[in-house]
Amino acid sequence: MYRTDQIAWNEPLAKVLLPRVLSYVDEPPSLMVDPTIRRENGGTFQITVGGNVHKGCIQGWAPAPGRWTTILKASGSVFKLRYLLSDAEHTEAEILKMIHSPGEIPGVVRMGWYGLVKREDGRNVVCPSKDGQRRKVCLELKDEGELFMRISTPYEALVAVWDLLEGSTFLHLSFCC
Repeated sequence: MYRTDQIAWNEPLAKVLLPRVLSYVDEPPSLMVDPTIRRENGGTFQITVGGNVHKGCIQGWAPAPGRWTTILKASGSVFKLRYLLSDAEHTEAEILKMIHSPGEIPGVVRMGWYGLVKREDGRNVVCPSKDGQRRKVCLELKDEGELFMRISTPYEALVAVWDLLEGSTFLHLSFCC
């Protein structure tokens, strides 16, 4: 994925870039086409994950341009779709497996299915970027919640931390935004 600096509509470059971007959206390169997601009538999506079809998904969150994550929500599941660098050291799935290995830890999302997103020809969905080729992965989460940094009162922070400490194993967790 490539990004330019902000361009005003009246600049000549804008008149060149807009048609190129629209044609790219209309006909993306085959290596980037994700067959696991289909648009449904009414603005919802159908996603196939781990052999299961989930209908009526809504887009829950998509970050600012230049980020590599999209969230889809369906009843009972949250699907986190990300483009990871091919040489990423640790995945979120590995971290969640490690955290929950002694047993489920309260306050930490539980993971359902995790895997690489495959094209119809069986190869990975990938996207070239300036820092290397990225592969698309899907992480199904069984829970959803607010980020710790969005907690607005000291009381809510104490409740969240207490829920973490109630688990059978004490973990030193670092909360991130």
